Amino acid sequence: AQQLMSLPNAPKRLYTVDLRGRGRSNLGPGGDDISLDTSDIVSLVDGLNLHHVDVLVTGRTITTLLPAAISRPGTFRRLILNDAAAEFDPVGIARSAALDQRAKAPSSLEDAVSLLKSSRGESFTSLSDADWTDWARALYRKDGSRLVPDRDPKLVRLGNSGDFEMRQPTLWQEFRLFYRCPTLLLRGVGSDFVSEAVAEKMALEHGNLRHVAIPGQGHPLRLHLANLPEAIA
Repeated sequence: AQQLMSLPNAPKRLYTVDLRGRGRSNLGPGGDDISLDTSDIVSLVDGLNLHHVDVLVTGRTITTLLPAAISRPGTFRRLILNDAAAEFDPVGIARSAALDQRAKAPSSLEDAVSLLKSSRGESFTSLSDADWTDWARALYRKDGSRLVPDRDPKLVRLGNSGDFEMRQPTLWQEFRLFYRCPTLLLRGVGSDFVSEAVAEKMALEHGNLRHVAIPGQGHPLRLHLANLPEAIA
C-alpha cells in the first residue's frame, strides 16, 4: 500500500480493510460467515459514499467481493485479482490447509521464518531472507511471550479442512457479469490455488482481462516485489 501510494499515478485515496477475524477486527457474534463479510463490504462502500472504485482482492476473499459488487452495480470500476479466481484448485487448497494444520507454533520470529520457508519455499523461490522475515512479521503477532497467528483461531473458511475431495465453490456466473470491467489477474506461477488452465479460461470468458504470471512466487503473491505496485497502478 505504501509503495503504491508513492507512485506518480497512485490513486487519490486508498482504503485497506481487515475483514472480520483478521488483524484488528474481531470475528464477531456471527462467527465465520462469508455473507456477513459481503454485507460488511456493502456497508463500507455505502457508509463512505464510494463510487467507481478500483478493488484489489486476494485469494478466496473474491467469494465475498463479487456478491457485494453485484448488489451495488457501478460501484466497482476495475478489479485487481491477487491470485484470486472464479474457480480454485481443490487439491492445492487442501494441500495448503494440511500444511497449515500440521505446522507447529513458532517459538520466535526466526522459528516462524524457518517454518514458513519449509511450507512455502517450493512455491516462493525468488524471496530473499528479508522478504521471508517481512512475511513472518505480517503473519504473526506477539501475545505475551508467544507468537500467534494474526487472525482469530476460529476463522475457518470452506475448504480449509484439508479434505482433498471437498468441492470448492465456483464463481463463473458472478464473474461473467463483470466481463466489461477492466481486470488484472496476477497469478503466481507456483500457486496451488489458481491453475494456468483456470487463468486461461477466465481470459476467454472475460472481455477485458489481462493475465500476468509472476515467476518465483506462489499464493498469495507478495505484492511489494517484482515491480507489482507499478503493474497495479
